[in-house]
Amino acid sequence: MGFHKKTKKAYAVKQILTHNKYQTHLKEIWFSNFFFLNGKPRKEFEQHPGVHNMLVMYDYEIEDVDTWIIYELCDGSLGWHLYDLYKDESGISDEYIIKYKPFYGRMR
Repeated sequence: MGFHKKTKKAYAVKQILTHNKYQTHLKEIWFSNFFFLNGKPRKEFEQHPGVHNMLVMYDYEIEDVDTWIIYELCDGSLGWHLYDLYKDESGISDEYIIKYKPFYGRMR
């Protein structure tokens, strides 16, 4: 997570190796630029309801070693809606227990 120096708005910052065999950073950047311009849906997509459910990329920086992609910060994690994570309280191990929520079953 990062913060804008002037506005103090929080953003999600994703770091990807620039040189990876899948070139995932280029795919993410292309996909985001296809649907959005300056953080807003492009005119041809603004009336499509699905575009309002997509994560918005605000900016990116491709450097020699790492690529940095700046996304909007969403409210919570999808995981919070899929499962609860509990630490095993028996004291025997440091294992965690996953309890799946009903939404998880509908996603499968």
